[in-house]
Amino acid sequence: MATALVKIALHAAPKSVRHASRTLSEIAVEHSALGLRSAYERGLAEGEALATRTAAARLDSAAERLESARVALENEASVFALRFAVEVARHLVRREIAAGTHDVERIVRETLGLSGVDRGHCVVHVSPEDHAALAGVSFRSGTLLEPDPSVARGDVHVTTPQGLFVREIDTILRSLLERLGGARP
Repeated sequence: MATALVKIALHAAPKSVRHASRTLSEIAVEHSALGLRSAYERGLAEGEALATRTAAARLDSAAERLESARVALENEASVFALRFAVEVARHLVRREIAAGTHDVERIVRETLGLSGVDRGHCVVHVSPEDHAALAGVSFRSGTLLEPDPSVARGDVHVTTPQGLFVREIDTILRSLLERLGGARP
């Protein structure tokens, strides 16, 4: 078998020479296979890195949505708790009023104090039931106590020279709910 000589241009003088047992085409195939393997490994690493970045971005997005949902549910639960507490208070107050165990004298005196009428003349309108409960109770001079069937039991309306001052349980509870951030029921 005759071997063909191949002329190779070298950039520097060789320091040693050795005889290869493989042909140039075998070396080329091996070198090509190494290149393909290297390219495959680079592609695989790039794909894994891209998948990791994509998964991380999706995980971040899911975490943000979950946090938003948590905040919304927390706010919703807070509003619900406030509304529930006010409804419980409304029920308890109405039950006390229905049982006649509410301190109507204290309610009238507090309302007079809040009305700003001081010792001036005024007319206090209360329900007929509350008016009967206040029989014999004396208030400051200039205060006239009137039964008024349009006023609910436990509520007080004070007519003063400056105008009408109304203190109603439902209005007070609604105002409390608004101030606590629970909006109107």
